[in-house]
Amino acid sequence: MNETSRFTPFPPQPDLTVREMPLYVFGHKNPDSDSICSALVVADWLNHLGKPAVAFRLGDLTPETRYILAAAGVQAPALLTDDLRDRKVWLVDFTDIEQGPASLPDSDVVGIIFSCRRKATSVGFLTNLAEGKPGSGSVRFRSGKAQGRYAAKLIPSEIADGLEATGQIPLADPVLAAFEKTGLISQVEDRAYPQDARTPAERADIRRFFGFCRG
Repeated sequence: MNETSRFTPFPPQPDLTVREMPLYVFGHKNPDSDSICSALVVADWLNHLGKPAVAFRLGDLTPETRYILAAAGVQAPALLTDDLRDRKVWLVDFTDIEQGPASLPDSDVVGIIFSCRRKATSVGFLTNLAEGKPGSGSVRFRSGKAQGRYAAKLIPSEIADGLEATGQIPLADPVLAAFEKTGLISQVEDRAYPQDARTPAERADIRRFFGFCRG
């Protein structure tokens, strides 16, 4: 559910001639460091889960990004030039379709990762609800004993059954504070649907994410 900004070495990007139809992972045009690092992290995570994925960029690297990748010993993602028609894509650090290539509307978007800016005051969320009506609504999240209900915009999902819910949670919210501390987070509907961190490394990534948001 979260963008994680970890600057640790990653394995080389998989060879496109070896894996057929990998997930294309990328952020917005004119990418900043958030967009590039998020794409690399998510592609690495998907490959770790056994889902072939390749990170791409939609523009030139900034000097800051080149410095970060060089310091981490990470290969820069390739420039995306392919037509995305019928390709499976996973978007990171994204807010609207105009931030992507012209063929993005013809692709199959299968995942979106949350992101935040440095020195942010809130964290955005996008999740799915099994029931409800399009329009204004809310989503409940819980971490340990902390829980809250958050305003959300509900629209019919194009990639899953039900509705997509998008909204913002204040960075200082007790649920996010508990999530940062424990790595536990659940969406609550008819029951709790956990999205908990499973390993110390994942919990460390969550702490890095919140540190990144605060700047």
